[in-house]
Amino acid sequence: PNVDMNGLFTAEIPRIQVKPAGLDLHELKADLRTHGETLEVRQFVAKTKKGNIEIAGQSTLPDLNFTVEGKNIPLNIPKTLEARLDLALLIDGDLEGPDVAGDVTIQNATYTTPKKTKKDKKKEQEQEAAAQAQEAAELKGTTPHSSVWEGTTLDIHAQWPRNVWYRDGLSKIETSGDV
Repeated sequence: PNVDMNGLFTAEIPRIQVKPAGLDLHELKADLRTHGETLEVRQFVAKTKKGNIEIAGQSTLPDLNFTVEGKNIPLNIPKTLEARLDLALLIDGDLEGPDVAGDVTIQNATYTTPKKTKKDKKKEQEQEAAAQAQEAAELKGTTPHSSVWEGTTLDIHAQWPRNVWYRDGLSKIETSGDV
């Protein structure tokens, strides 16, 4: 509650890969300014192969007020997902419970179900056992809760007119949606 920051952060980064999200960003430029409780994102822009992603806004922490815009953003998770999308999001709320609202338009995508190996099946069983253990602990009230996720609100409108494919083995299904 008593944030007090003073300074500036500028950076030019040739390339950043965010592999879990399938993002490959180039020529990232950032210019952030802070004074007291105020955080201003004067510039945060990165290029992708076919478009840009940009974050902007000014907030008095812990409150948030940022926009995220992107055109032709490619997502590529090898052997699972290839997609290209546009986004226009507003992030507000506060640090303990961010609110994310806006639009995501999927231009094209292909999701391929991954083939399960013995190692994958074993990992799946371990995750299931861990989930059951956590559920039991929650019933006893012994696990800490993440207040950020409990307080987060999502109001995202996603649409894809067509050209979004689901593939499983020999099956190929084209979808469209407005969710």
